[in-house]
Amino acid sequence: MNTETFINFVDTQHLRRKRILCNPIKNRMKGDGDRLGQFKRMAKTRKCSNMSAAIDLCTKQFTDIIDMADGTHPKAGDIKLLRELISDVQNYLDITLAIAEEENE
Repeated sequence: MNTETFINFVDTQHLRRKRILCNPIKNRMKGDGDRLGQFKRMAKTRKCSNMSAAIDLCTKQFTDIIDMADGTHPKAGDIKLLRELISDVQNYLDITLAIAEEENE
């Protein structure tokens, strides 16, 4: 894959990730409009940091990616599922960074 094709691939993946984040079905916000609110609530419930709550969800998806990569996942080879799992991990990392930025303000 040449550089131009790879950059186009990354751009397409970024747009896919943004569609996931904007999908009202996947958006689990309370009525207060805080996009990070569910992670904060989960952190309080689990008695952990807000960042840890986001990373825990990221880790769950990442373990599925590992299983997909080594062929032990029941749906190994399903590129659509792999794309979704990777998008989720990338989004959870962005959410973790957003939480860190907010807490640093």
